[in-house]
Amino acid sequence: MKNFYFILSFLVMLFSGCTKDEERPENYFEVNGEKYKVPLGYIDDDGTNSEITYRNYDIKICDQLDKSRAFFLFTIKSNSTTRLEEGTYSYSYSYKKGVFSTPTIGFDVVYDERGQAISGTRIKESQMSNIQGSVQVSQEEGDYKFTIDFSFTYNNESYVVKGQFWDTLKTASL
Repeated sequence: MKNFYFILSFLVMLFSGCTKDEERPENYFEVNGEKYKVPLGYIDDDGTNSEITYRNYDIKICDQLDKSRAFFLFTIKSNSTTRLEEGTYSYSYSYKKGVFSTPTIGFDVVYDERGQAISGTRIKESQMSNIQGSVQVSQEEGDYKFTIDFSFTYNNESYVVKGQFWDTLKTASL
């Protein structure tokens, strides 16, 4: 009978470990050292390119889908034509597989009652220069994990963006 209680106690301890949220680090990105929490992630499968050599995925990590105060939006041109493949995707403006492109970043954005951004910073790829860096994609425990490390120049100021997101991606039209 002692063995039964010992085994039962062991099983209870085994299955009552930390929850998913307790094990994982916080989802965030930093811009020049200023940290922004981004608990939500969205994905939009844009299909394959015309030659069907890669698949386009728009990814948005943010504090909320609409009227985001903090967000990082980018495209992954997956090495696979059927799924978002794990790997390191370096920035490139060109349309080829195995890269990340079209970064847009926003932070401290404030909206008016009509939903128009009235303050804060929103920077699109077309406004950036000297863009370099990468987004690393992996899958762990069934969820995607993104590690962000890139830099650019905007209005003669250098920006360094670092961050991570590890959670379930929801489907959305981005």
